[in-house]
Formats: sequence, C-alpha cells, structure tokens
Amino acid sequence: MQNNTKIKIVSVGLILLGLYYFYKQRNQNAEIIKEEDKSNESTNLKPDYDKVLKKGSTGKEVEILQTALKTLVVDGDFGVLTEARLKKVMGVTETSLNKYNQFIKK
Repeated sequence: MQNNTKIKIVSVGLILLGLYYFYKQRNQNAEIIKEEDKSNESTNLKPDYDKVLKKGSTGKEVEILQTALKTLVVDGDFGVLTEARLKKVMGVTETSLNKYNQFIKK
C-alpha cells in the first residue's frame, strides 16, 4: 500500500509540474505576441488597395485578400493555395484589393 501511495503522489506531482510548465509557456508566448503587436503598431501603414497581389506577394494586403477569399491559412504570404483560391473565385491569378472588391460587387 505504501508504494502505491508514493507512486500516486509522484504522479500527481509530475502532472502538476507539467501543467505549470504549459501554463508558463502559454503566458510567455502571449507576451511575445503582445510585444510583436506593439512593435508592429508603429510600423503599420494603411493597406495599399491598388497594389497588385500575385504569387510571391506578402504583407497586410495579402492577409486581407486571404480573409476575403476565406482561405484556410491567413498568413500574409501569397502562395499556391491563395493563387488557387483566387483563380477559383475570380478566374485570375493576380488582383488588387480594389479589383477584388469591384468583382465581388458585380
């Protein structure tokens, strides 16, 4: 019986230690994201709605387009998946946000 109790105590201790580790890790990641957001606030410019977006394009404009296209990944990187989705929706492989908006309004 005494060995079972010791095993249970050690197991609970390890579980608590693991939970604490993940809690601290999550909070640390959240703080990193907050710091990145703060540093990006000063450099964030308004999106250029006339910028031609095509495979290889990156940035805020691409994120906006990916969100509008309802792509699975919104990462600001215009790759094969974004190109395929744009081709399916508009029938083209490059566009600007203004052209996309005009297309959607039709």
